[in-house]
Amino acid sequence: MSTRVKLVSLISAFVLVLAIMMVAVMAVPTVTLNIGGNISFTATDLQVTISQGVLANGTLEDSANKMQGVKIDAYDDGAEELATWTNLNLTFNESGEDMTITFTITNNSTVDDIRATVTVDQGTTNNATVSVTTPSSSSAIIPANDGSQQFVVTFHIDNRNDSASIENFEINIDLEKYEPQVYDYFDFEVNDDNTTVTLTSFDEDLADTTDIVIPATVSQNESGQWIDGNTYKVTDILSATLTSDGVFYNSVITSIEFPSTLETIGNFAFSGCSGLTEVVLSNCTSLTSIGNGVFGVCSGLTSITLPSSLTSIGYSALAQCSRLTEVDLSNCTSLTSIENGTFIFCSGLTSITLPSSLTSIEENAFYFCSGIETLEYKGTIDQWLSIELGSFWMDDNSHTFIVNGEELTNLVVPEGVTSIGNSAFYGCSGLTSITLPSSLISIGEYAFQNCSGIETLEYKGTIDQWLSIDFSSTWTLDSSHTFIVNEEELTNLVVPEGVTSIGERAFYGCSGLTSITLPSSLTSIGDWAFQYCGRLSGELDLGNCTRLTSIGNSAFNGCRGLTSITLPSSLTSIGGSAFFDCSGFTSVTINQYVFENVTSTSSSCGYILSSIGYGRTVLVPANLIDELHLTNSYLDDESEFTRSATANEDGYYVYTKI
Repeated sequence: MSTRVKLVSLISAFVLVLAIMMVAVMAVPTVTLNIGGNISFTATDLQVTISQGVLANGTLEDSANKMQGVKIDAYDDGAEELATWTNLNLTFNESGEDMTITFTITNNSTVDDIRATVTVDQGTTNNATVSVTTPSSSSAIIPANDGSQQFVVTFHIDNRNDSASIENFEINIDLEKYEPQVYDYFDFEVNDDNTTVTLTSFDEDLADTTDIVIPATVSQNESGQWIDGNTYKVTDILSATLTSDGVFYNSVITSIEFPSTLETIGNFAFSGCSGLTEVVLSNCTSLTSIGNGVFGVCSGLTSITLPSSLTSIGYSALAQCSRLTEVDLSNCTSLTSIENGTFIFCSGLTSITLPSSLTSIEENAFYFCSGIETLEYKGTIDQWLSIELGSFWMDDNSHTFIVNGEELTNLVVPEGVTSIGNSAFYGCSGLTSITLPSSLISIGEYAFQNCSGIETLEYKGTIDQWLSIDFSSTWTLDSSHTFIVNEEELTNLVVPEGVTSIGERAFYGCSGLTSITLPSSLTSIGDWAFQYCGRLSGELDLGNCTRLTSIGNSAFNGCRGLTSITLPSSLTSIGGSAFFDCSGFTSVTINQYVFENVTSTSSSCGYILSSIGYGRTVLVPANLIDELHLTNSYLDDESEFTRSATANEDGYYVYTKI
């Protein structure tokens, strides 16, 4: 069922109205061709046979047997031979306007709707392109009672000062009887505005295919069935509730075509649809949010395309989509939020592209996405640092971080920035140097975890300012590096009097640090504060720190250059592994707290003594033994230590490891 209209020569306008008679009792559908604009023709080589119709605004000269006849087939299979043109010659004016032909197809039937489809075969051309625009994809449904639709054919030429000759140009019109589709497998609910509806249920047992199309508009017939029509616009898909599943929950559908009218997709709407392989929402230009768990556990899903209108993605929206490999959100220039666990357990993900519009990425958004190799952010470092970041990574993966089109290797945080969010640069394997401003107040959890390539950390402020920073539980810079403070490499650390605490990981991995002097005002040393300061050497004398009450976990772990340690009597807490792997110790001087709590090498305090080499000594205040009559099973174990018969001149018993 097709119509072919072949055109000949050049400049001005005409309107051709062709009408086709229906057989039996059918009414007459009329095809109206309004051809005008900058195109005219000389009809010397035109053969026309019209059984019924009107020709207007043009002159036809009958020249029989010059051209082939072409037919329009009506939907009752009757046919009328109409007209043919060839060799369309186009001359474009200097203004560079495209040339157009507009077809208006009118249905005068009082009984039936028709479906009209227009396609173009441009034939052989010279520098010209031709396109056809239709009201609805490649076809339009034209209702009875003088309903009509326009189709536009556009001619475009690359060289505006040239002309194009199009031979055997064809415009094909297919007409067929239209039977409205009955959506007995869908149910809709009319919204309060009485112009839109919500898709509320899907019965897959009634659907004759697993390739599902959600219509853009629907109507109801006299029997209450939902059918194709223009009465209501489909804008929403219902959310799951505590007592009901999502509309397509666990169904066996293999594809879904979404209407451009869609505005919301409810919670868990497609959860568990393991047969879905692709989701395309790019045409849904009014869609602003997708709900919680919408495509969760769609284990077959390999790609998803989201619209530019999207502002938020719900929690666990794509959880456990293990075959999803790439997520490109760069088109989502209105997206502001990625919520908790959105891509959790997407183990196949290898790359993520995020838009500069983001304002928050919540906890565990990419938890257990261990395959990620590339994280690309379309904004700048300043914009990235303004995002409210939860611990959105919770895995040990390393990746390349691309910011504003370039791989991040040298990070310079601008002056004025006060905080670095949780996981902000987690796993950035290409990062080799960091420069932090004096304005910095806090560094979030896991901010630089697994950044094993960092060689230099530079801080623009002073030691006092550095020690005032809130490191928010974990400052994880897992590498040894040169630490530059106020433009000088840090080798001899002198912490000013008045400082009360050294934060977690404050000097973690400072490879150039050789000595430290701590103030009497100090009350605590945080976890991992001096871990892996391998060049720190000599006597670690904390005896002057008379207010020091706690030393954190692994505070001096791996400081193999230390040879001795003196702990103050004020100490009441030593964290696990605080002095683990301090294999250079030759002498340890301890107080009552340590003496009472060193029971084995597995205890936090036991690590101090387990690091002592054979023949090395532990000094214990004599009053702990002579006056307080305290004992310690670990030190008194003759298989480990022997004790001097008397206290030395400084009042210490000497325990020697054997």
